[in-house]
Amino acid sequence: LFGNDSSGDISMAVGVEWHKDSMLANPDSSNQIGTNNGFPFDGDRSVTSEFVELQIPFIPKLLEVQMAARHENYSDFGDTTKMKLAFGSQLTPFLKLRGSYSESFKAPDLAQLFGGGVTATAAILDPKNPSAPSQKYKRIIGSNSNLKPQQGEVYYAGAVVDLGKLVS
Repeated sequence: LFGNDSSGDISMAVGVEWHKDSMLANPDSSNQIGTNNGFPFDGDRSVTSEFVELQIPFIPKLLEVQMAARHENYSDFGDTTKMKLAFGSQLTPFLKLRGSYSESFKAPDLAQLFGGGVTATAAILDPKNPSAPSQKYKRIIGSNSNLKPQQGEVYYAGAVVDLGKLVS
């Protein structure tokens, strides 16, 4: 390209992954009433994924591109495929530019979905009537099995300045 010899080697990485996550809690039931011991819960999930990544040098030191894709299957949320595109450019011996665009996916943690709950009481003062005695209220703090995965886009741009090469 542009009269140059080969830009370098194209590299590729591929991989697969499988994992299973599980949580189980059986707190002492005699301590559940009026304490912070929590409620019983359990949850599990398995995830399989595959990925491929290509790194392609287009112009020696001036332009290198990386492309990647990852497919995942969650037993509780289904399939998702996310992409990444990145570049690097060594403009001068002391300056390198980098940038990328990628998509993200994060399933809720098992504790957020199935994490049982905690019972607590709190004494609350009435701010409009501070001379009144505090009132006790029971609170139950728990998980939410209706949570959905988070998805997003990530943009990155940066520069690397090698001061050793700049001043020498």
